[in-house]
Amino acid sequence: MHSRKKLYSLMDIYPVLMAETISNVENITSNLDFHFAIGQIMDVQIKDDNETRFQTRLIGLKAKKFLLVDQPARIKNTDIKEILPNGKQVVVRTIAEKTSGQCVGFISRVSFKQDIPLAIMYLEYPEKMQVMELRREKRVQMSVAGMIKNPDGKIIHMGMVTDYSQGGCRMEVPANGFHPLEVNEEVLLSFSMPVTGEKVEKNARVCSRRKIEDVMIVGFAFLDAD
Repeated sequence: MHSRKKLYSLMDIYPVLMAETISNVENITSNLDFHFAIGQIMDVQIKDDNETRFQTRLIGLKAKKFLLVDQPARIKNTDIKEILPNGKQVVVRTIAEKTSGQCVGFISRVSFKQDIPLAIMYLEYPEKMQVMELRREKRVQMSVAGMIKNPDGKIIHMGMVTDYSQGGCRMEVPANGFHPLEVNEEVLLSFSMPVTGEKVEKNARVCSRRKIEDVMIVGFAFLDAD
């Protein structure tokens, strides 16, 4: 039986990310939009005496301008207008959907809230963020064509390998006509490494899948790395 890799959640990284003293954390100021994806769950901490927290969902953004999130009506039985006025500073933490191996944290402020036609909230786009790697192996970003095959070698998907490590990889495939791969389903992956052209064929297990707009993002764990 294959061992399972630990799954991380916002509760795992909350006490560490954006703390006063941090180790194993990278501070970045460029390409911040890479760490955002529509539908991403965000943990928001209000900078007040109670350090009140709530979770929301990213529903839109304009790079270097604003983040658009769902606005809860009440937080801990208190009207949001009382506890979170415009201009209030918040700390936001989330797990990057495009990698699922990094968590990020940043400081922002509430710019504007509206109730009609939808209850939404505008947050200032961060100037910088802290990124913490959750995986044991470092992932290398890439963009190479790859194939997903069933155990008999029949191609069931063509897509792009977007990152790779010794323990697994991530692929993006068109969501239209997506063959329903089940979590824990075993497949054969085939692609060539960039630069060297070295051919890679790995038996792998599906460990995650998520649809973002017209793309299905699938995470794989290599069986020989378990």
